[in-house]
Formats: sequence, C-alpha cells, structure tokens
Amino acid sequence: MMFGIINATKERLMRNRHLKWYRLDNAAKIFPSVMTSRMSAVFRISATLKSCVDAGILQKALENVIGRFPYYRVTLRSGLFWHYLQETDSVPRAREEFFDPCRKMNRREDGGFLFRVLYYRRKISVEFCHALTDGTGGVIFLKFLLAEYLRLRGVTAASGPGILSPEEIPDGEEFEDAYARYYKQNIPFPPEESRAFHVPGELIRPGSLNVRTGIVSLGQVLSAARSRGLTLTEFIVSVYIYSLQEFITSMPERQMRKLMAPIRIMVPVNLRKMYPSKTMRNFFLAVKPGVDPRLGFYTMDEITRIVYHYMRVEVDEKFINQQIARNIAGETNLVLRSVPLLLKGPIMKMIYNRGATSRHSGVVTNIGAVSLPAGISRHVERIEALPNPNPLTRVNVGVVSYNKWAYISFVSFLDEADIEKFFFRNLVKQGIRVRIESN
Repeated sequence: MMFGIINATKERLMRNRHLKWYRLDNAAKIFPSVMTSRMSAVFRISATLKSCVDAGILQKALENVIGRFPYYRVTLRSGLFWHYLQETDSVPRAREEFFDPCRKMNRREDGGFLFRVLYYRRKISVEFCHALTDGTGGVIFLKFLLAEYLRLRGVTAASGPGILSPEEIPDGEEFEDAYARYYKQNIPFPPEESRAFHVPGELIRPGSLNVRTGIVSLGQVLSAARSRGLTLTEFIVSVYIYSLQEFITSMPERQMRKLMAPIRIMVPVNLRKMYPSKTMRNFFLAVKPGVDPRLGFYTMDEITRIVYHYMRVEVDEKFINQQIARNIAGETNLVLRSVPLLLKGPIMKMIYNRGATSRHSGVVTNIGAVSLPAGISRHVERIEALPNPNPLTRVNVGVVSYNKWAYISFVSFLDEADIEKFFFRNLVKQGIRVRIESN
C-alpha cells in the first residue's frame, strides 16, 4: 500500500513537472488586463552583496536554478477567453540595470518572461510580474539564486534551511492555484466599500519611479511597536495612516474639503500562514484598516487601537474565505467566462480601477524578516523590497527586515516627497532614528 502511494505521488509530481501550459491563478487573472507603462504590476526584491557582482557567474547561476522553477520559465499567452502561461525553452538573461525599477515587462527586452534578473554594482535584483507570483515566491527564488551564485564563486556552505536544491523535483503543490483549493461555495461576499482618499499631485513621466528608503534599527522600531502591543506591520500601517491624515489636514481648506475621504491602507496577507500550501504562485489577499477623517482628527493612540482590533478581526479564516469566494465567483461566472478575452479585458480593467484600486489610499506590504544561512548571510549586506507602483494611489510602501535593520521603501509617481516627510518625521517622534536614501 505504501509503495503504491509513493509511486502515485512520484507520477503526479513528474506529470506536473512536465506540464506545457498553466492556468493563471485567481489573483493573477486580472493583471494582464490592467498593465500599462505606469501600472506595471511588477514588484522587486533586492540583495546588496559585500562585493561587486560578477555578471558571467550570475548568468550561469540563473541558468542553473531556472530549471527548478518550471512555473516561472513561461511566457504569457492570450487564449480565446483567458490568458494563460506557456512553458518556453528560452533562457532568461541577467542584465545590468540602466533604468528605474518595477518597469512593465517588455517582451523584447525580457525575452517574453514575466520576471527579470538585474544587477548593478553590488546589487542583485529580481523583479516579478504579479501575474506570475507574489512576494513569498520572489523571496524564495532570490534566496536560491544567491545560494547558487555564491556556490559558483567558491563560497562553502552556500546552502542551508530555506534554500531549495537544484536536484529536487518540484512538489506538485508548488504549481497549484491555492485559491481554488480553499474556495468555499455558498457563503456571502464581503460588503462593498466606498471610494477612499488618494494623494493628489502631477504624475512624473511614464517609465520613471521615485524610490525613497528609510533605514531604521529593527530593535528600535520593534520596541516602539511592542510598546503599543502592535506587530511591526501594524505599527508601520498606523504611522502611515496618521501621516496621510496630517497631509490632508495640512492642505488649504478648500482643497482639503474636496479630497476628504476615508483613509484605507491595503495590507497584503500571506495566506500560506493561514492555509497549508506550498504554492509558488500568488497566494495572498488584502485587508484595509483605516480611519475616516471626516469624523474628526484621530490621535496616534486612537489609530493604533483601530488598526490593532481591525487586523485581529479581519485576518481571520472566515472573513478571508469571504474574499476568496467573491474573487472565485467572478472567475466562474458563466456570463463573464463566455465573453471573449478581447472584450473581457476592458471590463476587467474597469472593475479593477473602479472597484479595487479606488477603495484604498495606498499599500503597505511587509515581506517580513528574511533569514539566510550563515554561509550566505555573511556575504549579503542588505535586503530590500519594492511593491508594484500604482498611478492612482501614487505612493506605495514596501517593508523588509534583514539582520538588525528594517528597510522601509516608498515607491512614488510624484516628484514631491511630502508623504515620506510626514511618515519619517513621525517615526523620529517615536524615538526611531532614520537614515534616508533615494534613487
């Protein structure tokens, strides 16, 4: 009996290993229809090494590791009703970076892939289109790439816990659409939300992006968060909400009245911590804590209490199931399924812009604490994360912790840094020293 199970499992893994095409996961389906030069749907994870990158060795490392990720060695294709992912025999190329981060994937420059590997001096960056994976998948890929790169450079012990092996056969769960696996029918959808406040301002030229990163002591920021009973994510979100409120109330009265609306921050939640899944595709949903400044000015204490209780209520399996049910329902709707992709694309773009992006004021995505085996970490100085930019919210925030530091990166389509100034000043008021860098 046991041998039968083992053989069946091996057959399933090998069958999945040689799939020639893949359906987009539920979260990914929207992105091909909404991508533009500004709405790139591209996020970045970077590692800065302690020595300059050897381009030839990095390319060899990329060639060695891509076979372990067949679900990333794909191109985006258009079917009659849906986009899908097609395996390719092409080899991805690591390229030197000459442009701003998180640009839209370009079929000619990127070889049709939905990810790219870039290097600049001591930095190695991987950028992924959200049609392919989320931050968890991106971090796992980067860690594996770093391990192989350092191994080829002669570093001993360039492996360890959390580092995949090139010889492994990918687990079948790595391919799965985990949303479909945990979808529950016949439950009500979450309530609709009103339009949220959006930062005003003239957008910079397409293809450009301003990045401003605050580097803070992990010990200091965690101490400030724990003094209020908050997690790091909850603390950063609370400070950001308070900063946006200050920004609104600093405007001339006429402009303030015109723009006044609820402040909601989209906070992606890694569902792998809630549901057992090894998927290397997207598996996240978002909650949106916030306040309504039309009711009056909220103190920092009031905001932290609201965020604290909101997160503990909303990050709950029952409420997350509602979101999964709503999203899957759109995918399985017979009318929408029967509409050709040529017509479906504009409909999905309208739904995304009016029904999704307009409901939040910005994004705070915390990749979490990135840990590397000692043999690797001694060669890696820092890790950073940039969320995908959005022209409607204009400013989004990515957070990652590595060793003794937290890196808080703002990606912005504005030349002005008013939001960042409010935010980092408020961190300083909490007793947190901040060093700021910009591209």
